Amino acid sequence: MSSVRNLKKDLEFVSNELIYDCYTYQLLYKKNQNEVNLMIDNIRKNYFDSIAQVKIDKKTKTTKEIKTHYNGIIKNFQTNINEITLKLDALEK
Repeated sequence: MSSVRNLKKDLEFVSNELIYDCYTYQLLYKKNQNEVNLMIDNIRKNYFDSIAQVKIDKKTKTTKEIKTHYNGIIKNFQTNINEITLKLDALEK
């Protein structure tokens, strides 16, 4: 990870792309609208929770603790996004 700014941009990009996929699904398939809306809400919640975790007090932590913290944020975000992606894929079948 090169910077906090890039991390925030990456979180936003991935979240927006998945939201666009959900909107595309809603336009193509007129079924399961409520489930897709819940997925969009979960994506937004996941994004805002991850951004809130990015803001930490760097003065009281060592470099290793900071790196571990950011890697944990990334891993948690990826896990949540993968779950939502699998749910959307299951709806398409």
